Amino acid sequence: PVPISPTARLELVSGQRLPLAVDGVILMAESLILGPGPHVHVRLPWAEANVILYRSGEGLGVRYDHPFTLDGRPTQGRSPLSIPSLISTEHFGFAVEPVGSRL
Repeated sequence: PVPISPTARLELVSGQRLPLAVDGVILMAESLILGPGPHVHVRLPWAEANVILYRSGEGLGVRYDHPFTLDGRPTQGRSPLSIPSLISTEHFGFAVEPVGSRL
């Protein structure tokens, strides 16, 4: 758990089935922290530091203080995200995609 964060991670542990194959669901409040440490929403053990997805007046953004690729463009620091987006480094990669109104 991340101290003082309203973002939640729901893990499916009771054998319930959804129409899609998922291990869990993230309900993002103002930010979502992915990284190697114990106080993150999503563990990325190969990351060099925390990756932070955040909401801003312009939409979603990403912050990572090491070089990364965002939709094929070299980036470092903060950057706005379009949806969908692909974030990758030599150690990890993930996509941010929209979810429809129904699963």
